[in-house]
Amino acid sequence: MRKNCSNTFDFDFSDPPEITSLDGGSPNTLSDFEMKLRSTLKECLDVASKRENDPLDRIEVAARMSRRLGREITKGNIDQWVAMSTPDRRIHADALKAMCEVIGNWQPLEVLVESCGFKLLSPEEAKAAEYGAAMMMKEMIDSDVKRLKSSINTGKLQSDLHKRMKEK
Repeated sequence: MRKNCSNTFDFDFSDPPEITSLDGGSPNTLSDFEMKLRSTLKECLDVASKRENDPLDRIEVAARMSRRLGREITKGNIDQWVAMSTPDRRIHADALKAMCEVIGNWQPLEVLVESCGFKLLSPEEAKAAEYGAAMMMKEMIDSDVKRLKSSINTGKLQSDLHKRMKEK
């Protein structure tokens, strides 16, 4: 699991992702998952506000999200989505995606995905994973071909084919 909000994807596939529990959540209480998501959102918003290139305060994040979503998002909405004291105010999935796009950081989405036991991959990592899966399939097919080939009695097959050709 990454420790910061950088865009560098650095995964350790040796251990399965930690599945964050939804237990304990209620209208008045945040679940472990919700606390982790809010904490990550807050951290990433803080990083976005302090970066040298295109720093974004919450007002600007809200304005850009509003343009993407076609509905008004306010700084107050964002404040409520990250505050541990407002469990009744939860971020919508499309707003989560829009926020990640606006701040240029997918770690909040990573929290969601990994809480379900999956890994979030960048497009290049997904291509590499697809390549790895294709290579695994190729190895399985090559193994089957080798097994089938070894089970063929080529001498008998050649004799049978010759015999058929002569009959025709």
